Amino acid sequence: LRRQDEDTIQPAIDALEELTNQLVFQVNRAHSSGQGTIGWEVAQGFSLGDRTVPLADLGLPVTPAAGGFSLHVLDPETGSLRLQIVYDGAPFSGKTSSILALGRILNAPVVTPGEDEGRTVYFDWMDYAGGLCQGHPIQCRVIGVPGQEEWKPRRQMILASADAVIFVADTSSSACLDQSLESFADLQASLSRRSREIPVMIQLNKRDSQDSLPVELVLEKLGIELPHIESIATSGLGVREAFVLTVGASVRVLRETNALYEPRIFDTQEMQLPNPEQLMEWLEQV
Repeated sequence: LRRQDEDTIQPAIDALEELTNQLVFQVNRAHSSGQGTIGWEVAQGFSLGDRTVPLADLGLPVTPAAGGFSLHVLDPETGSLRLQIVYDGAPFSGKTSSILALGRILNAPVVTPGEDEGRTVYFDWMDYAGGLCQGHPIQCRVIGVPGQEEWKPRRQMILASADAVIFVADTSSSACLDQSLESFADLQASLSRRSREIPVMIQLNKRDSQDSLPVELVLEKLGIELPHIESIATSGLGVREAFVLTVGASVRVLRETNALYEPRIFDTQEMQLPNPEQLMEWLEQV
């Protein structure tokens, strides 16, 4: 046993200890190196006088939260402000129709992989560049979520990356509105776990239906005061207006929180979605 300990067990322990030390070193080096000054106009640091005081009690200009850090909002290569606008809502509420209409209006291609009889299984995806924020071009990544209950984990994963949400509510009948209200409650629960404000626009869809409900009734049932736009997604009516106002609200939040030029503290699951192919790989595992 002693020989086995000397010849096998102890060398394995030493090797694991060396691996651990290297991992700690490499992680610390990555954290301390950051991304340099590319894409930044302002860099700011904070001195902690009393290390025994909790971070939340030190009066920092950012709110401490569990999770990781995103080192920039501005694209370091282009200087563009990157926003992720997520379309949420119940099944068949008009999310895909809204994004397709927006793509036609803005002349931007829309990708919808893996549809199942007209229902989004993974996501809808559209990239659009337009507008300026303090001299920086705005790049919007528009993503629609699957509305079905069975794909709720996929929906939550995408919502975790949203800078703003357009909630498409089906107002064509009481039954459809009830389904939208359930989805809206799920959205509120998801956003309540975020460590920063996420603007929400209510897009009251299917206003061309004979049985469409009064706007006042719909807003009363939602039970919260939020900006809203009436829409007919199939024709594009109201779709562009909802999108433009939502982008503006997202930029306003970033300005008010000084997040344009400072690191943002993100939730643990929050991430920047790089491209449709990568997102597809992630969602296939959910």
